[in-house]
Parts: sequence; structure tokens; C-alpha cells
Amino acid sequence: MTTSLLAVGHETKVMDRLKAYSHPSLLARLSEKCHLSPNEAAELFEDTKLFLYLASVESDDVSPPEMIDVCWHEFLLFTKDYSEFCQHFFHEFIHHRPRYLNDVQEEQYPVLSTISSAKARFGALSKNWNIQKGADCTKCGYCKDG
Repeated sequence: MTTSLLAVGHETKVMDRLKAYSHPSLLARLSEKCHLSPNEAAELFEDTKLFLYLASVESDDVSPPEMIDVCWHEFLLFTKDYSEFCQHFFHEFIHHRPRYLNDVQEEQYPVLSTISSAKARFGALSKNWNIQKGADCTKCGYCKDG
């Protein structure tokens, strides 16, 4: 966790820099693989950047809602870019930790807690933060346990 981002009082500057960061190849990939419009892909990436910021500053583990997790998976495929992004903005690599066999199944609590933290920090959230019960997760080729 990188608490120094908040400790030095630069949250607004970091958020402005995060908003300015773009990745056209990722957006094109999201549009194609997930059948999203360019605007939907851009909104999803904006939400994923917010989630990654949250992951870097929260003391508790965070767990992304399904669509943000899909975008995170796609961003991770651009390994060099993702690594540089994390180092530049958070001064550490934000690891993706899938569910392990011995993890306790907690239903949606970690995601609900993350959404609550995101609302408190960012205010109103887009539909990408919704829990999509019964959603067709095959749309982007991921399973719910991914």
C-alpha cells in the first residue's frame, strides 16, 4: 500500500494525472473483445484507474466489480505498460490476486466493501461499479472465479 500519496496531500494532482493517462491500444482491445463503444471503453478504463488508485491507498484489500476486473485483466496483458503505469502513479506494482483454492468464499462482501470505499472517496460511480448478478461473463472470455 502506498500511503505517501495521501500523506503529502497530492491526491488531487494524482487524480488529475490519472485522468490524463490514456492507452489507445487497451481501449481498442476493450471495444473489440467486450463489444463496447469507444465511450464505454473509455469510461471502463477511467473506472479501472480509479480502482487501482483505491487499491494503492486503502489499508484493507480491495476487490473489483466484474467489469473493472475484466478491464484490469486486459490492462495486465500490456505488461510493460501496466508495470510502468503502476510505478509512475503508485510507486509500486499493484498485483492482481485471483481467488486461491483455500480462500474462504465470501460471496460479494469484498466487492461491496470496495464499492462503499469508492463511493466515499469518489462520489457517484458509473454502472461499471455495479455487481452484475447472473451476468454473462463469457462476453469477454472470463469466468466469475477469475
